[in-house]
Amino acid sequence: MKVILMDNIKGVGRIGEVKNISDGYGRNFLLPRNLAKIATAGSMKEVEGIRKKAEAAEKIRQGKAKELIDGMKDIVIDIARKSNDKGTLFEGVEARDISEALSKKISFDVTEDMVRLDEPIKHIGKHTVEIELAPEATTQITVEVKNAS
Repeated sequence: MKVILMDNIKGVGRIGEVKNISDGYGRNFLLPRNLAKIATAGSMKEVEGIRKKAEAAEKIRQGKAKELIDGMKDIVIDIARKSNDKGTLFEGVEARDISEALSKKISFDVTEDMVRLDEPIKHIGKHTVEIELAPEATTQITVEVKNAS
């Protein structure tokens, strides 16, 4: 099935690209979520317009992301979780928790997929976490996990 991507999809492509994908993936995932539309003769004419709008939006987002990164260099996020005597958390700190706390702190919508965390944080202490606000606009913040009494 040939589709035009209407959103950036990790591992598949970027907005405005025409991709060949499996029928099931397109019919069951991309099309119902409006992440893509079927590439017909009429919709192929729209591709260039979609691509130009996406590039303009990306430049604006890239500029804003770089401004935010300059202000985020010394940010420390405090998260409290219950732990045992050895400092092992009962409930790990996940990307969702970090994105919510960071969004509140910097007044910018940081989504879960912007937080680069291989696995949940399971121990009390300071942890360095990479944040990717936009492609080629990454920074590192410190997440300090404390024991919640």
